[in-house]
Amino acid sequence: MGGPRKHHYVAAFYQRNFVNEKGLLWVYDRWRQCYTELNPTSVCAETDLYSLKRDGANDPLVEIKVLSPIDEMGATAIRRLRSEGMVDRAAIACFVGFQSTRLPSAAKIIRELHERAANAVMQMTAATEERMQATIDNYVRQTGKSIDVSRVAGRGGSRESARVDGDEACVIRKHGRTG
Repeated sequence: MGGPRKHHYVAAFYQRNFVNEKGLLWVYDRWRQCYTELNPTSVCAETDLYSLKRDGANDPLVEIKVLSPIDEMGATAIRRLRSEGMVDRAAIACFVGFQSTRLPSAAKIIRELHERAANAVMQMTAATEERMQATIDNYVRQTGKSIDVSRVAGRGGSRESARVDGDEACVIRKHGRTG
């Protein structure tokens, strides 16, 4: 799945509004504790930041279909504001509004929320053995794939291993008393 791999969380076009006479930005490197001049194409960017994992490959769908059009809209609005004095408030508001959601810290918060939600759903799904069995039965009916769950007791609790059509899909560890 082709497409750009370097994804900017502060659009390069926007950064270019702050370059020096050499076309570079002054950037502070927190790790080396020094200032350096860098090209906007290499600042505020991460590889595959917005990529979705599909079939073992990185799919830049979010970057191409969502963020690039917003960047283009913002770039056009800012260019027209600077050159013609024309203000497209809706386009600028949309661009600025999306900036806060594009930071790596926002992505981390979203991932953590997603993980907590997924864990909560799994806990509800497997709250009782009957509920889990009903979920497995429903999966088998819908997909036609068999699931074999084996339980092995050991020190500190039990270990359950689920196999979907012979491939190990997940391992669930229960600590303490087993039921």
